[in-house]
Amino acid sequence: MSEEVWVVQTTLPGDWIEALVGQWSFHLVKAGHAACVQRSRITSVYRWDGQCESTEEWRLQIKTSRSDKEELIAAILADHPLDTPQIIAWKAEASSDYADWVNADWDIGASQRGQENRKMRPTSEPGPYTRSKADGRGLNHPDPT
Repeated sequence: MSEEVWVVQTTLPGDWIEALVGQWSFHLVKAGHAACVQRSRITSVYRWDGQCESTEEWRLQIKTSRSDKEELIAAILADHPLDTPQIIAWKAEASSDYADWVNADWDIGASQRGQENRKMRPTSEPGPYTRSKADGRGLNHPDPT
């Protein structure tokens, strides 16, 4: 078996609580798009609309197989709260045992394949963030009151 795995990285808003980031990650795995999702808080410095910005974010590093990579990226794009999400991917070498585990055809994903609702949120309710640049940062933030 191949000693190759794919790593896909994205970020989520830093003001999301850990439980929401955990749900988002859980549904990537449960839907069969990923073998593993690691999440951590980071600070990103970047250019946006001619300004230099610094924002806390969540970094998700997602391990998947070559055959599931495109589906994973499509799932991220379909449910990502930002208009211009960071999605980067690279091929990585791994130990044989780990690569075998990542590349295994998991029943958990196979049972989900072909179902119409492939969203990562656990319910059909809209999440607290939607695709909009209404507040200038690419997010609609819920009213804190």
